[in-house]
Amino acid sequence: MSERIRIGGKTQADLDAEYAEEDRQRTNAIARTYLQETDWYVIRETETGTPAPRELHVLRQVARNRIVENVE
Repeated sequence: MSERIRIGGKTQADLDAEYAEEDRQRTNAIARTYLQETDWYVIRETETGTPAPRELHVLRQVARNRIVENVE
């Protein structure tokens, strides 16, 4: 069975792939923003020895794990 053509000549598979890519980019952006916003805790800990909040390292690892690189 052939795929049905959608708006603009795109198939459902094309639309699904676009949605998945947009979702990947959105998830990556959120995770990277969190890492950037909390970098100062890690820098402070490294430079001064002042500990970062206990859960910060776990949450940063979760953010890193959520980043999905472009797979082709």
